[in-house]
Amino acid sequence: MRALPKVFACLALCLAGTASLEADDSKTDLERQVEAVLDALRLQEPLRAQVEAHQGQRWPVVDALWRRKEQDAAAAYARSWVEVAQSASDHGEPARALHALGVVLSRADRHSVAIDPLERAAKQYERVGDALGQGRALNLLGVARLSIGRHEDALRDLERAGALAVATRDQLAAAAACNNAGLALKDLGRFEEARRRFTKARGAYEALDNGHGVSRVLNNLGLVSRGLGAYAQALEYHGHAQRVATGLKYDRMVANALSGAALVNLETGHYEEARDALARALAIYRRLNMPRMIAGALGNIGIVQRRLGAYRQALEQFQAAIVVEETLDDRAGVARSLGNMAVVHALLGEHDQALALYKSSLELKTAVGEVTGQISTLLNMGSLLARMGRRAEAETAYTEAAELLRAYPDQRNRMRLATAQASLHFAKGEDDKAVARAKEGVDLLAESLVGLAEEQGARTRDWYDRLFDVGLRAAFRRGLHDALIWFLESGRARSLCESLGSRDRLERALLRPETLAYAARARTEERRAREAYIRARQREKLDDARVARRAWEAARVDRDRASRSIQRESKRAADLTLSRPSSLRQIQASLGPSDALLYYALAGEDGLAVVVHAEGVAMTRLAPSRQIEAATAALLSADRGIDPAALPRLRALLVTPLDLGVQVRRVLVSPAGGLGYVPFALLFPEQEVVYVPSGTTLGLLAEGSGKTGTKVLGVGDPEYRAKASEDGLRLRKSTLPPLPATKREVEAVANLRLLGKDATETGLQDALEDVVRWRSVHLACHGLIDTQRPMLSALALTADDENDGFLTALETLRMRVPSDLVVLSACNTARGKIYKTEGIVGLARAFMYAGASRVLCSLWKVDDAATQALMIRFYELWNPKDGTKGLGAAAALKQAQAYVRAFRDQDGKAPWTHPNYWAAWVLWGLPD
Repeated sequence: MRALPKVFACLALCLAGTASLEADDSKTDLERQVEAVLDALRLQEPLRAQVEAHQGQRWPVVDALWRRKEQDAAAAYARSWVEVAQSASDHGEPARALHALGVVLSRADRHSVAIDPLERAAKQYERVGDALGQGRALNLLGVARLSIGRHEDALRDLERAGALAVATRDQLAAAAACNNAGLALKDLGRFEEARRRFTKARGAYEALDNGHGVSRVLNNLGLVSRGLGAYAQALEYHGHAQRVATGLKYDRMVANALSGAALVNLETGHYEEARDALARALAIYRRLNMPRMIAGALGNIGIVQRRLGAYRQALEQFQAAIVVEETLDDRAGVARSLGNMAVVHALLGEHDQALALYKSSLELKTAVGEVTGQISTLLNMGSLLARMGRRAEAETAYTEAAELLRAYPDQRNRMRLATAQASLHFAKGEDDKAVARAKEGVDLLAESLVGLAEEQGARTRDWYDRLFDVGLRAAFRRGLHDALIWFLESGRARSLCESLGSRDRLERALLRPETLAYAARARTEERRAREAYIRARQREKLDDARVARRAWEAARVDRDRASRSIQRESKRAADLTLSRPSSLRQIQASLGPSDALLYYALAGEDGLAVVVHAEGVAMTRLAPSRQIEAATAALLSADRGIDPAALPRLRALLVTPLDLGVQVRRVLVSPAGGLGYVPFALLFPEQEVVYVPSGTTLGLLAEGSGKTGTKVLGVGDPEYRAKASEDGLRLRKSTLPPLPATKREVEAVANLRLLGKDATETGLQDALEDVVRWRSVHLACHGLIDTQRPMLSALALTADDENDGFLTALETLRMRVPSDLVVLSACNTARGKIYKTEGIVGLARAFMYAGASRVLCSLWKVDDAATQALMIRFYELWNPKDGTKGLGAAAALKQAQAYVRAFRDQDGKAPWTHPNYWAAWVLWGLPD
């Protein structure tokens, strides 16, 4: 995604003693001085005489010229001041002149040019012992370095600036340096450290009653919250920043807050909201005449339009961005916009135009030395050429990218190259090579995901989908069973940590602080060592590069050691954050003689099925994926539930080609994409049906099941007095309706009951800790599903002083839920976020990873009375109160559904025969 330029600390901090333009006497004199400077420039006269005449008023003249939007004049005057200052008797004058020039250039977004005068100013201040001036120059120098991507250097300058500000009691400068250091840390991926800096800066600005600073920090807290995957919190911070800035009439920050919120919405798929916010921000930037921000907003609007499929409008936005970037002589920006236009033309099938634009973009990126951009463009060109059938040219583009990657290693682009080359091998019929290259890409994916926040990891995972497609199709075509299972399991085994929440969040929930600190240090040092190696290669200092490479290799060893420490400390944490796929033989060992583990995959245009038995494997090519997706959509087209008329078509596509045979009594389905919403019990009416995320997960659940529990904990009939807040779930703000039937349901099945005011998160957590293992934890309440951010999906309980009443999926991971079964007796609890390779990710998987061996949940909005009848019958069969051995969970569910389907009321009518009343209930996890 194209990032908008950042807003940094107020540049008025950078010079002490700035004259007030409000005093009437000085205003008249200052205006005369400014007019004299402008007259001299119009007459092309040197400004030296003007500068010499303005002793003591030079900075006010610079500032006044800037305020009149005479940017070139302000820069010319500052340069003349630098020349005059060299012969001044006051040794601090050169520092002030250089500082002023740095301020002017920074205000004009010419940060790379501003670095030299600011470095010289800081050194000169140090020579004359002016710690106050030195700290302010270093602060602005750090901002300049940060804006051009020199994050480590920026952080060093800002740390020094902050220390000097504290020493000189310059509270405002200290707050600004703290804020800017937070931005550097954020860009380095050190999000928790960045959040601590921003929080500290916020307190400092609030103590100073500096509303402008408060609004800036609030916006930055929004940026780092987005980096941590806390989207709801990010939106809250951006909204708060906007409100504060609006009250202060701080229009620039209003626009920045709108842009920040837009990026959150863009990343979470709320494209209309993103487009509207960016349009409002763009209008403000235009009114304030901020060309760099205008270009950034136009580029991001173009990306939104592309995501919405409005390709022609996207092209118009990118073209408008180029016009602005050319006026700024921003060749790197022009190159990015050309690349974005090329992507759109390729999507439109206009391949010749796309190729020409890629070539122009590549030429510009080469000219400005943007190596990573060159690699990315070469990879895009290669993929386009491959689609055009020009495979030899595509191979040449990939070879050039590979050469650059050897000198400038970048994990994400190495993964992209592996994907592209695997695809080319597949297109040429070289299946063995395609499988091998795709496997290399998956291994690179694991490295690329280390330390990334959730939405960054989600973008990286988009490339895994392509790796999955080509690797799976090549393995299938070649008949490589082991490789086929490896690709299937590689995605599905790690689905929770990559999709439900970031690695960082899951590790924080499960590991000791000391282990977390060690792992964080190891990752940071590995990243720093890698960056040092890249810088040495870029400077073509081979000796330094060799030393840096050895340091990088040592840091990678330490990072691997940190990973092993995680595995030793907590098996569950390792399973979540470092999971590795089980082999075909291991998966077969977990199956019974009458079991069939059925993988469905939608790989490219192909629908595939793999049936694993304890003693064998069968692969079947199904109908094209588009036909399967259309049939699935037809089945799920009803407002509440399914359309039974669509069942025969879907059964013909998904079941008939498999020819399972009568020996299969139980089907364990591992669905892909939207197939996770299909009630497979209707497609396999003769078999018991269980859903599993993967074969690897099946083994992990079996290992952790342990001794069987005895008691049932029931939670129901919560008190919904408070309004459901929009904390990222995008819930309606009205009060949730009561569920009185859930009280009778819980009373019928549970030994320990938490009802009404006692049905709180706190009460649930306390009860879970009182028993070593539960037979069942039965939760009867409202389910609130967020299909974009599944870690925010929640069960709505009673709020109390300690908890808000929304038990989210992420909070579930922090809990220990030792239970043979968890029943999510609420609407839609089997739903979540759909991922192409692994299916549905949401509450059900969170409870399995929290300790439940199996989860019973619903695919759609269920009927209260039918649900109560089904649940009571299920427990009678699965957990008989007379102490006799019950049926397995899958068998009990099958019979309970049959009971509801055949139920007759007092009038002899069968009210629940339609599948909508009983087929919604599905079992995830272990069947017995």
